Order: sequence, then C-alpha cells, then structure tokens
Amino acid sequence: MRLKVDFSALKRCIEQMGAEPVEFNIGKVSFEDPEIDAQLEVGIAIKSDEVQFTDRVLSYYGRQVLLYIPDQGKKIDKVLLNPEEGRRFHVADCETLEKMRRENRFDRYIVTNDLSGAFKVHGIDKFTGEERHGIAHLKVCKNCLKALNYKGYCVKPKSAQNEIFRTFNLSEFFEDYSTLFKQLPKRFNAIYASNYPDNWKEISRNYRESKHYICESCHTNFAEHKNLLVTHHINGVKSDNFFSNLKALCLDCHRKEPKHDHLFISREDMETIYRLRRVQGKMVIRTWEDAFKLSDKALHGFLEAMRAKGKEIPEIGYFHTLPNGDDILLDIAWPHRKQAVVEVAGKKDIPGWTIWTLGEALKMVLE
Repeated sequence: MRLKVDFSALKRCIEQMGAEPVEFNIGKVSFEDPEIDAQLEVGIAIKSDEVQFTDRVLSYYGRQVLLYIPDQGKKIDKVLLNPEEGRRFHVADCETLEKMRRENRFDRYIVTNDLSGAFKVHGIDKFTGEERHGIAHLKVCKNCLKALNYKGYCVKPKSAQNEIFRTFNLSEFFEDYSTLFKQLPKRFNAIYASNYPDNWKEISRNYRESKHYICESCHTNFAEHKNLLVTHHINGVKSDNFFSNLKALCLDCHRKEPKHDHLFISREDMETIYRLRRVQGKMVIRTWEDAFKLSDKALHGFLEAMRAKGKEIPEIGYFHTLPNGDDILLDIAWPHRKQAVVEVAGKKDIPGWTIWTLGEALKMVLE
C-alpha cells in the first residue's frame, strides 16, 4: 500500500512562526558512541592494531585522536618544569610511530581527543625513587609535522619550522582536518560557543541579511544554505558587535581568518561549499594563492609540497560527471591529465583516471 503524506498544514504553521529553514539529511548515519567519547576525553591505553590512519592523520573508531606516552621515566621533574623535555605527542602516522610498531612498543601509548594540551604524566623521582604525577603541556612531534607537511613544514626554512612547532595548537589542528572525520571531540563546540552576548543569533542574522548572505571573502551566495555562513568578529572581541567589526564568511573562509572561533566542518558541508562556488562561477584558480584560498585546509600540506616542487596548479573542488549523470567530487584535479587527489572518504574508481587518496599523494610527493 502506497501512503501519501501531506505536510502542507505543518509547513504553513512553520512559515507563520517565521522559523528559519535548517538543512538536514535524514540518510546520515550517526557515529556517536557516548562511551567511547567519554573514554577518549580521559585517555585509553591501546594496542598498535587499534589505531587507524585517515589520510595519515590518527584515527580511532572514526574519531580524530592524538597519542602520547604518560610515562616520562626519571625525567619527570624536568618535564613538569619544562614540557619541551618531555616525550612528544603524535597526531599523524610518522616515522617515530612506525619505529615503535616495529619494536612492539606501541602499548605504551594513550589515545585521547582532549584538546586542552594538558597531559597527565608520571615518572620516578631520580633522587628519592618515589613515583611522581603531574600535568605537563607536552609538545607535538616534529616528525608528525613532516608527515603531513603541516603548514608547509617540510618546505619552509628552519626559522619558519620552529615557529610552526612553537605555535602548534591542537584545536586549530583538529579543525584543519575536520572534513576527514564524522565525529567531533565532545567538548570542541562547547569551548568556543561561550562569551557571546545573549542576542548574538539576532545580531548575526541581521548582519548576514545586510550582506544578502554573500561571503565577503569568496563572494559566494549562501542564501539557500544559510547555515554555512557565519558572522566573524574581525578584532576577535565578541562583545564588539558594531557592523564595522563584523564580517560574513562561509565556514571554509572563516577558518582561514585570524582570531576566529574554531568550527568543525564536515565533508558534506565542504562539498556543498565547493558546489556553490562552482555553480556561481567563483571557483577561479589562476594562482597558487587562489588554490589555497578556495581549498579545504586538510589539503594544504599537499598543495604546499606541490608548489615548492614547481608543479602545475590544479583545479580545486572539481566535479566529474559520470556516464549515469551523477557527479563525483575530486578535491584536487588535473582534468586534462585525468589525475586527481581525494580525501579518503571520497575515493572512487573512475575509468581512465588515476586517483590517489590524500594520504597516498602526500607520501608520494614528500619522498
């Protein structure tokens, strides 16, 4: 029996309320698991076969994570006084982790998605022999930065490498690679949802309306996808809500601004942004700067390496039409050569094309 469902009366009521439409996808699968998420906040001791790699970024049950060793041995006192003395934490499949796997020493690691940067550590006081416990702000592994060419680490001079290492921020890092993962760290949005005035939603809506829901950076119209356009405070002060201090930005452009709140961007949202830019003729790539401005930040390490090697500027967010009329997103593409790089979630075979995942392409270009 075929059922006919009529929601017209409900739709009229919603319109009378003046409610703003919100996009949703009834077909999306939930990756939420409260138990795993709660454990990851504290930290879980793991074996080498329990951690996965998503385009060279560490992954645990579909969640972006980091690894660290809490046992600092007899250096515990030095580590508590100076975190640079401590063992580095890991965010990528680097040569250090490869070595630990070969030596069967992986069971020393704790996996977590706590973004505070404060790690529970312990060790033995070398003078008294007593066990010491404390909190240390450990530093990121430099081999991990190399494995991802994070912010162009591999192709930058030593001074720039030191700055990338010194200023490394976990929240920024997780945001940069958020399109690779379905699940966000539990506290990620909560941290950055504070300090706004009570009427911020109204202020933001009024400002975006004044700009006709057009991103002030990539100039794409988001009137049909208002949830992908946010209001940014130029000076970073959330209480300064004069229009002169505000800027309407799509989620992608927003995370490339200084002093921005860190926001998770799903692959689905990034694909919609790419599609809107394409349809509206905003995806014009003439220079490497254009490529960086209009691409997902998860791709920037690969693009930095390609630019440093003098390679051809690619198309960004290219949609290839299949014989059945469907199209497929190729994150980076050279259509005339039928070559492309895609984030692993979008990997599909296309007859006649050579397609690498981002992880494969990174490893290839950095060797």
